[in-house]
Amino acid sequence: MKKIYMWIITATIVVLAAGGAIYGYIYKTANLYNDTFYPHVTVEGQDLTNKTKEEATKLLAAVTAKHDLIKVNVKVGNQTFTTSLKNIGVQYDTKQKMDQAYSFGKNEGLLARYKLAKEKKGKEYHLTYTINENLLNKWVGNIEQKMKKAPQNASISIRNGFVSIKDDTKGYQINQDQLRQDLSAALQKNNKEDITVAAQLQQVPAKITKETLTTVHNVIGSFTTNYTTGAKELNRNTNIKIAAETIDSYLLMPGESFSFNDFVGDTTADKGYKAAGTYEGGKVVESYGGGVCQVSTTLYNAIIKAGIIPNKRYNHSMTVGYVPVGQDAAIAFPYKDLEFSNPYPFPVYIEGVVGPGTLTFKVYSSAKAKPANVDYRLDSSIVSKTPDHTQSVTYLETLKNGKMIERKVINRDHYLAHK
Repeated sequence: MKKIYMWIITATIVVLAAGGAIYGYIYKTANLYNDTFYPHVTVEGQDLTNKTKEEATKLLAAVTAKHDLIKVNVKVGNQTFTTSLKNIGVQYDTKQKMDQAYSFGKNEGLLARYKLAKEKKGKEYHLTYTINENLLNKWVGNIEQKMKKAPQNASISIRNGFVSIKDDTKGYQINQDQLRQDLSAALQKNNKEDITVAAQLQQVPAKITKETLTTVHNVIGSFTTNYTTGAKELNRNTNIKIAAETIDSYLLMPGESFSFNDFVGDTTADKGYKAAGTYEGGKVVESYGGGVCQVSTTLYNAIIKAGIIPNKRYNHSMTVGYVPVGQDAAIAFPYKDLEFSNPYPFPVYIEGVVGPGTLTFKVYSSAKAKPANVDYRLDSSIVSKTPDHTQSVTYLETLKNGKMIERKVINRDHYLAHK
């Protein structure tokens, strides 16, 4: 019995020793990778077996540096624009994926960790990236600037009734919204290879086409005033010529407005205007641009003839000699203006002609803008006159087939006496 007990004790010790050895082996093996990556754990194809985080960081930095050079191509017609991921602000989730790879297996139980260490199955992790939207949009905008071609409007010139029209040309632009969407979709696939996207080139029509301008060939309003020629009137006549030629060939599209002050601007010496007589405070004084009010007055009467009622019109402080009382239109930059809009669904073209002692404005548009049997005219009368003041009322009369069908007050004006 004693021998049997000894054998049992010896066997137990051996079993315990063996078991302890086995446990120790399992424990040691399971904890081999506590401070490193488990076998065959890869990030972006890099085997990180038994590597520290510091070593893995260096390996992955080399990988992302290579990815930074991935090309992004945009094809526009026969041209290709190329940049790199780095230039559009690529950002990788390197730290997140490396932390996940490093944690692989470490939270498992002892036997599970031992099994992972022995079987060396590992796990694959892949980097993803994001792009800086601002940098991407800036690059797309640069491509647009290089590729876009602005359309050219058709233009019209009328001289002595002869109409000349220069054709419009279409422009081009990139569909930036579609290009951004296509680039974002390609970039989100994260295939780690060069990307090529085709941009859509769209035609941009001109705002003013030749077809639109072909309707402009009828005189729908015209008015002429006379001025004195001679050496004494040279400066005044120069001012008339400059202002009239500035307005000449003005095209007013449907709904657009014309402002004399905005377009002609201040009548300053640097524009060639001379000092000539003008009204100021009830007196005639020398001022740059004297005489330009005859231009605005002639234009005013021409648009009235064309059936266009001004949005803004001011009378002079004193009566003028080139139109009846109440039918003038004064300009005093920037306070008094002549402003009107095109009420027709057709373009309106203004021709200004300065002849020997005459100034004429002709208003052209479609024959459908103002019926041929309809005319407009102004009729004024003095309603009150004293040594110091004159008051007038002006009517706008509408005639059809030579008969007046409407008469309404358009202006009530007050003038100071000439001193």
